[in-house]
Amino acid sequence: MRLFDKREQSKVSYWLKGELRGHHGATYQLFELMCDPEVSIEQIWASLYPHKALPERPFYDSSFRRLEHSLSGLLETWLAIDSFRQEGKEMDHHLLRALNRRNAKELFSAKYKKVRRRLEEQPARDSSYHRELYRLTEEHLIYLMKFDKLRYRSTSSGLLEKWEQTVVHERLRHGLTAINSLSTFHDATYEGCASKYLANTQKWLDIKRVDNDPVLKIYYHLILLISGRGDVWLMEKELKENLHLFSAIDQINVYTTFLNYCFRRSVTDSSPELLQKILTLLEWGLEKRLIYLRGTLRETMYRSLIMSCIFSHQLELGEYYLEKLKEDLLPEIRDEVYSYTKGRLLVAKGEYHEATKYLYKKFRLPRLEFRARKLMIQIKYERGERVELENEIRALLLYSERSKTLHRVLRNQIKKEYKLLDRLIQSFRKDDLLRLREEVSELNTLFDRNWLLEKIDEKLNCVHTPLLD
Repeated sequence: MRLFDKREQSKVSYWLKGELRGHHGATYQLFELMCDPEVSIEQIWASLYPHKALPERPFYDSSFRRLEHSLSGLLETWLAIDSFRQEGKEMDHHLLRALNRRNAKELFSAKYKKVRRRLEEQPARDSSYHRELYRLTEEHLIYLMKFDKLRYRSTSSGLLEKWEQTVVHERLRHGLTAINSLSTFHDATYEGCASKYLANTQKWLDIKRVDNDPVLKIYYHLILLISGRGDVWLMEKELKENLHLFSAIDQINVYTTFLNYCFRRSVTDSSPELLQKILTLLEWGLEKRLIYLRGTLRETMYRSLIMSCIFSHQLELGEYYLEKLKEDLLPEIRDEVYSYTKGRLLVAKGEYHEATKYLYKKFRLPRLEFRARKLMIQIKYERGERVELENEIRALLLYSERSKTLHRVLRNQIKKEYKLLDRLIQSFRKDDLLRLREEVSELNTLFDRNWLLEKIDEKLNCVHTPLLD
């Protein structure tokens, strides 16, 4: 019952009256009673069974259980009907099927042409298009088998081709979605699944002709990129020219997959060209609303846009987006996300005292709490506060141990990087610092790797830093 708001309760009430047709009045009565949150268990029982004593556990009574089961089944049916009504394509398919079963030749033919024309007029040519085209063709073949056997024989072979196209597009869509979701942590599960999928799919696509299908071409270039063979600039060109051929949700998925690849690559390639490319992609995604989901700006995209401005040394632009897009975030996380991102921007400006006002607080979102603690460690290091720095590091380690939401791989990474920080603080000999620098250069670090390398270089070049004293 908690699934229905007041408006839906009214709709269900009207539908139930027609469905029950005057019978099972107790079922409808139960529905009305449960719509009122103020009605107690005792009042429900007294209304339904006025001549029976209230049992010790009324909702376990066999009479009530039968009544509850009847109402539950009806509510499930209404939810299915309501969902069906909202899916125009499903309505079309079921109507064509019904007309086919009733041998309504003229009605079926007119409806089929209308649905087929509407499908061809839409811009999407991704898996959703091929899936709908296959289903329509399948239903049309049933019609031809009844009324036009000659055309049935000549067109039936095309069904297999449409099925193969559907499978190709679905395979690529689901495969890349899986890789995208697994890529948060580079553990054995990710490496195994991703490597196997990429190897098989790349080998399979190498012998396919994808040049005539722009959607397959985008998938192919994405797979080449993830496999380490692709061209970022060519991929961007293909994306901007042909992303409109994907359905709305798949546009977001493909765009996010490419953007995530660029983020991962920037860990080892921090060239100004790539960093500017990421910022350009994010601004394009903002313009096309690809960084939004159901009208709300995604938190990760908001932070990524500001971070890209920071890495591209465009702090004023970052400040502009920080304030302009704040209201587009989900209200329940808006203040926390803004506080963290504002603090990160102030750290980039070197305004550490102001930054602590935004970062030194309790964040409810674990991902922000962890990132804020990392920034506080960098601030303490920059300000030469040795004791406070060590306290912050211990606090971060304790947080990682106690947190129940941190992934095991992330927890181990925090411990590993604590040792790097400790070595950065304790090392003064050139050989030790060179070994540390080489190790940091080869790692995908949680801390800003460029910042770590910068601090190591300061010590190597004997530049005075607060923690050298």
